[in-house]
Amino acid sequence: MRKRTVEIEALREEIKTKVSAIPDTNFMWCVNYYFAEFPTKSMFENSNFFKEFEFDSNLKDLLEQYFRLTPFTEFRTSLRQMSKQIIEEKIESDDTSLLMRSWLTNYVPASKLKQMCEANPKNRNNVFMYLFKLLEPFFSVFELSSSWFWGFAFSH
Repeated sequence: MRKRTVEIEALREEIKTKVSAIPDTNFMWCVNYYFAEFPTKSMFENSNFFKEFEFDSNLKDLLEQYFRLTPFTEFRTSLRQMSKQIIEEKIESDDTSLLMRSWLTNYVPASKLKQMCEANPKNRNNVFMYLFKLLEPFFSVFELSSSWFWGFAFSH
């Protein structure tokens, strides 16, 4: 039993290392979406969760192996925790790009970003993320209205 626990922990760490190195938020999106939409093991098994990672066959294999070795509730809980940890690590890192920070705002509530700004108002990364989170709805409206405008302009 101890050997299996060590193997599972090693798998978890290897998955976290690989996911942390990926320069996008696909993992976070998949964890949020698939566990919400497919809450039971049988539903999850019939989902496309693992296909989302075909771009990295090694990561896909690790996730499938981890899924087979752990009970579904443990698998789901640990991947959710891992996703949160990776988000927090990326937010705290000075090496995280502004583009990645803008994507991460999808997974962090505005109240937490505001709290981070208040705790360290001179940290430009925190201010950027908080302002991006607050202004993002305006960008979406502008994007929709400008596409409508250009569609209308070119059709007449």
